[in-house]
Amino acid sequence: MGLYLEGENGHSDVYIGVPSVINRTGIKKVVELSLNDQEQEKFTKSVQTLKDIQATIWG
Repeated sequence: MGLYLEGENGHSDVYIGVPSVINRTGIKKVVELSLNDQEQEKFTKSVQTLKDIQATIWG
């Protein structure tokens, strides 16, 4: 599920798929995983790619 991050996992202002707990009313909580340096670097690169794409859409 794509969520709008507001500081979770060290990132904000981006929609991205991250593990989360949901219930009948929606998202209850974002699950923040412990990532090693290589995983964190790849996640950050993915976030930046999505932000770049979103910037072309939203201006």
